[in-house]
Amino acid sequence: MPERMKLPSVLFVSTAVVAVIIGVALAAARVNEAYADERSDRTTTELKLAAGQKLVDVSWRCFGDYPCRPFTLTRPMRKDETAETYALSSPYGDATDAYVIKESR
Repeated sequence: MPERMKLPSVLFVSTAVVAVIIGVALAAARVNEAYADERSDRTTTELKLAAGQKLVDVSWRCFGDYPCRPFTLTRPMRKDETAETYALSSPYGDATDAYVIKESR
């Protein structure tokens, strides 16, 4: 008889776990949909570094009411290095702009 008593509690716990998983999945889908809508409003700005320059660091500067803009620190590219492309956005919540920084030989 004690084994029969355990079955309803196991069934209840299993049902609760499945309900939590479904709830988390639905919440994640809503967040992903909202994020996709937010990203569709972005404008993309392409920044081309001078030929032979390698990106070292990107710093964000925000001046008054103007949107935040990236400032780059570069160094000369070594012979064994290849040109790369970086995609980024402002870490300050300015979700209207995305930036692509391109290096070239």
